[in-house]
Amino acid sequence: MAGTPTTYTGENALFLINSKSHSDLGLSDFSLTISRDTNELSLTGEKGNYYAAGSISVEGSFTSAKLANTEAGSILEAMINGTTVSISGAVGDKSLHFYFKSAMITGFDLSMGDRDTFTQGSIDFTLKYPYLVNDVEDLAGGGTRITDF
Repeated sequence: MAGTPTTYTGENALFLINSKSHSDLGLSDFSLTISRDTNELSLTGEKGNYYAAGSISVEGSFTSAKLANTEAGSILEAMINGTTVSISGAVGDKSLHFYFKSAMITGFDLSMGDRDTFTQGSIDFTLKYPYLVNDVEDLAGGGTRITDF
């Protein structure tokens, strides 16, 4: 019989970019998308088609980013120079954990308001080597971890 599932909220999460925590960077919302394409091949002289698993992709976004003035430069530099950054985190202590070494910043959107609104932005990323995400590791204390190494 399965136990009662644990519900995690944002206060249980931890996210890091190059070892700087979401608190240091001013990040509040995060999304992670892992998807796999499907390859379809028509079968000549046969009914139907042949389907096979295609390539995997991993991408994500940090939204509602209220970056400190000392932190935006390193993220923009990584995007402009095309260098990789490490992005890691966990939804909760016994939930999904991830650690990606080959993340590339693909978008940096900054929205500036007037004096009565917050300045915030979003940071988008994708993995340079998503095919290295090929295993799910069960953690001894509970939860799972995915990596790209």
